[in-house]
Amino acid sequence: MNVKTAEANVHPSSLLAGLEGLVDSHVSRDRGVRQFRDFYERRLERELTKSDSGERRDKLVNDLSPHVTSDVSAIEFTIAGPHVAEVVYRFQRGMPYRSLIEIDGDRVTAEPRRNRCGFTSAEVPEECLETCQVTGLRGLRELMARSDVSGGYAVPESMLTCSLTGRQMLQTEAETCAITGDVAARDALAKSELSGRYVVPNRTAVCEFTAARVADDELRQSCVSGKWFRRDEAVVFVDGTTAHAGEATKCDFSGNVYRKADCVPSAYSGKMLARERAAESQASGRVCDRSELKACSQTGLHLLPDELAKSDVSGVIADRRLVRRCCVSGKAGLKSELVKSAISGKWMLPEHAVTLAGGQSAGRHEATLCQWTDKFFPKSAIGTCSLSGIQVDRRLLNAAGEFGPLRDVLDGELLGQAFFAPGILARQAPEIFRGVRSCDHVLSASGKAAILSGSTSFFGFNRRVFAVIALGDRASLKLTGKALFGKRTAGGWSPTDVHAVA
Repeated sequence: MNVKTAEANVHPSSLLAGLEGLVDSHVSRDRGVRQFRDFYERRLERELTKSDSGERRDKLVNDLSPHVTSDVSAIEFTIAGPHVAEVVYRFQRGMPYRSLIEIDGDRVTAEPRRNRCGFTSAEVPEECLETCQVTGLRGLRELMARSDVSGGYAVPESMLTCSLTGRQMLQTEAETCAITGDVAARDALAKSELSGRYVVPNRTAVCEFTAARVADDELRQSCVSGKWFRRDEAVVFVDGTTAHAGEATKCDFSGNVYRKADCVPSAYSGKMLARERAAESQASGRVCDRSELKACSQTGLHLLPDELAKSDVSGVIADRRLVRRCCVSGKAGLKSELVKSAISGKWMLPEHAVTLAGGQSAGRHEATLCQWTDKFFPKSAIGTCSLSGIQVDRRLLNAAGEFGPLRDVLDGELLGQAFFAPGILARQAPEIFRGVRSCDHVLSASGKAAILSGSTSFFGFNRRVFAVIALGDRASLKLTGKALFGKRTAGGWSPTDVHAVA
């Protein structure tokens, strides 16, 4: 057993402050050293007197100048009180072990804790033992083998040799190549990023799409590009061939997978569809899936839903090109269910339309009824009589803006027939026609308007001619506009009184 004090390798200068100066002082006072220095200093002086300046003088100074160096070669000391010693010792196989003990004089005051070796049953210092990574037993270090991989210990018979590096390793540090069956250290094998399997490095490959390193038996080759890729990203086409998912497109209608070149987006929904399923709208020619087309009940054409419209009138779904929207109500209807205005060209439901005098259709809001003919005309074709205030076809107005037949009656140029019910005047406008007992009438062609005319006087004096318009059927005539009273002379009728009756 070798014993070395813990302080044996300590340099003396770390224990004594100013030791170097003390040593130099003793050396300079040494007799022999002084004689040595004196001899060479005198010799240097003699040689310098003989020498000139230059390189020879410098050489003499270098060669003959005395220099003395000193160092401590040994020191004697005594350690008093308790101290620690390191003990180096061996057992059967000669492996060195080291332990620390505490010594006070010639007595050991503390030593390492001991434990029993699981293999020899001998009690030894705890620091001599290691734990077997296989059995879990604590035993002498020299009785076990050490892993070159992790530094862990185990019984020799449980150790394995790495087939790739030759290193000794624990069983827990080894893996078996999933392809070749070789047993090697885990850190010497490659791990597949796909499956987590371990394989020898030369049996790995890189996916050409994702750059993932996997086992070479986990790759598939694309029938599209010929590239190799990881098998978990493979897709199978309808023809049974295989390619990478990035080279394929799924038909959103059939669910089948196709080459990208074999699919197009639907112009209606934007979904991808296989070309073999593609169809065209017979209205617009847009490409879509055949399941997106609907048959038009009116034309039989196959159209897309946004090319169809529903009639709010009949509920029929038809080609949008055959559907129009009512400009009044906003409701949609087939052309056959609406009418088109001859005035504006707009479409509308029949209930919002009228028939013009010429037989064309127009919106009720676009036309005005001529009160004399009882026919509708464009608003621009209707004028207001400046005498009576009724609205009539402009063609019935004279240059002065007067209703021609009315002016003719007032001037006496148009004579009427006796009116069958003259009492209507005093009955409907008594404050105007009080005392009027008879009148004539000129009936319109429609029979729904009449000019009632006559005269009034006071005992044969102050004779005045009057006229007023009545609208309605024979049984329901009603006075309208203005009642006109005036004098008839050779130059025609001139107004004296005008009264509103409507």
